[in-house]
Amino acid sequence: MSLWQSFKSWLSVNNSGTANPASWLVEWFRGSESDSGIAMDTKTALSYAPIWYAINKIAGHVGQMPCVLHERKDERRKVKALRHPSYRVMKVRPNKMMTPFMFKETLTAHAILNGNGRAVIEKNNRNDVISLVPLLPDRTVTVLMNDEKWHVTTNPETGDKTKFPDRDVVHIPGLAYDGIVGYSVIDQIKNSVGLGLAGEKQANRHFKNNSTPGLVLEAPPGTFRREEDARKFLSDWNSYHTGLENANKTALLRDGIKATSLSVNARDSQWIEQRKFQRQEAALWMMLEQILGDDSSVSYNSLEQKNLAYLTNCLNKWLVKWEEELNDKLLTDSQKRNEQYFFKFNTGALLKGTTKERYEVYAIGRQIGVLSANDVREREDMEPIENGDNYDNPAIVLPDTKDSPEQSDSPSDAPTQSNAPAATDRERRLVSSRLKELLTLEGHRVTAAAGKEKNFLAWMDQFYSDEAFGGRIASVYSTLGASGATETHITQSKTILLDLCSTCTRDAFVSTVDAATSEWHMRADSLATTVLTYE
Repeated sequence: MSLWQSFKSWLSVNNSGTANPASWLVEWFRGSESDSGIAMDTKTALSYAPIWYAINKIAGHVGQMPCVLHERKDERRKVKALRHPSYRVMKVRPNKMMTPFMFKETLTAHAILNGNGRAVIEKNNRNDVISLVPLLPDRTVTVLMNDEKWHVTTNPETGDKTKFPDRDVVHIPGLAYDGIVGYSVIDQIKNSVGLGLAGEKQANRHFKNNSTPGLVLEAPPGTFRREEDARKFLSDWNSYHTGLENANKTALLRDGIKATSLSVNARDSQWIEQRKFQRQEAALWMMLEQILGDDSSVSYNSLEQKNLAYLTNCLNKWLVKWEEELNDKLLTDSQKRNEQYFFKFNTGALLKGTTKERYEVYAIGRQIGVLSANDVREREDMEPIENGDNYDNPAIVLPDTKDSPEQSDSPSDAPTQSNAPAATDRERRLVSSRLKELLTLEGHRVTAAAGKEKNFLAWMDQFYSDEAFGGRIASVYSTLGASGATETHITQSKTILLDLCSTCTRDAFVSTVDAATSEWHMRADSLATTVLTYE
């Protein structure tokens, strides 16, 4: 039987019916009961709106970001490995039924909710990877046999079990106590989700069978001697006052009838607060910092900072797990030893800010030589332009001496002299020494903030403002006679820190920042050159 025939049989439930259901089907629908009495399984958990939102958000973003196989040409240069078989599997078509987006989204959803996302690796006769076939988590277990890791899936038609060695399976685990099998999140969150679903059921029963009216009419004894008269009065009242077209009509009550408006009582108010808390608790389970669907709980200075915090604190751990697993399972032993190829997610799409924010970053990148005009145009889905691959700062225009009358091919001619006097070695050393002191102090301040500031990006913006350390930097450059170089200094520092925020986890952030800032004094020589050549 081929792998795809097996895959279809794994999805089939033809032999399971109400008279003789398969054991996995019974367990699937029965689930694990929570303390609130709600039976919990995958389908029940996904019926709870906060869980549905969180799973869709995280898994959808992992699916959205391209995971590209790169080939290293040298220490600094890399290119897309277009000819590698594994490149096509992850970028073009993982299997016959799924696009790359659907495949990554599905396995990530399995990993988040069930604790383990698995896909069998199918290879051809040349040992090239040709497809990745998902294994459904409710029918697959991961076990250790003879000190080796295996994945065992059950065929629902026959009950037969198929074993796959770990080397033939892409395995994305969630949090794992033993480092091998991820915890089933359904088992962990069953009480939280069960409480939320119980609250929904209570509300549904309340509005279906015991809904509290918004207005009560109190009639003196004997006003309505027959029930038909009371019913007719209420019918006339409702027909006259209900509906949009009857809003704000004046009411007239006779015979001593009084109207009493009913507001939300303390018990109902607590129930509403409980519903909000359940949403926040669901966010905590999924490592989301804010209440699901509510932007008022956490504020950020920009859309880019908000997405960066989400990427750092939630998504990055899943992206790293994907990258490490694909590097281990979809590359040959020699390719892994030589570190010739590597998978990497492109998070640029998620970190795209507003048009104004993007263009400000592009301008900085052009000034410090990180981006060319064509690099910027590529990020904006625009066609390249001629001579657009130059990385020189467009704000600096160098004199064109090609056709200068003073220029001569004769070796005896004296070299062309600049109008500005050349800086002496002593001047360069003095400027460099002053800038080293400034950079060392700046590095100490940044490292200290990395260890104690909860919102580092907000702190960084304030730190480099004119009212804070940014003013001190400006004062130093003003003393050196190059006020315009202040922006170059601050731009370099912020670019380095933003790059660290997007590439390392929160746990490693402090040590990474400390290592980076300890070398900032090495920037003094290049900045000194900027100061001494500044006009």
